[in-house]
Amino acid sequence: MRPWASIELKLALSYIQSRPQTHRIEIHPPPWLTLEPRVLESWRAAETRGKLSFRITAAPGAQPAVQRIAFDVTRDGVRHGELFDAMVEIV
Repeated sequence: MRPWASIELKLALSYIQSRPQTHRIEIHPPPWLTLEPRVLESWRAAETRGKLSFRITAAPGAQPAVQRIAFDVTRDGVRHGELFDAMVEIV
C-alpha cells in the first residue's frame, strides 16, 4: 500500500470449540498506520467460522517497509495477549 492509501482487510475466524464464545480483538498497529475500528468484538456459536472487517490507512509520511500489525486476543473475558499478527507492506 502507498502513503494515504486505504484498504479493507478481513480477519477470518475459525472457532472449533463445542460451546459458544465471545471474542474481543484489539489491533495494535505501528504509529504510521491508522485502523478503523481498532477493536473487533464478536460472539461465535460452537464450531463456526466468520470474518471481521477493518480498514487500514497509511499516514502521508509512512516510509517504505514491511510493518507488523498485532492482534491482542481476549476470549470470554480472559486476555491471552498478542497471539496473531499480519504483515502490511508500504511501498
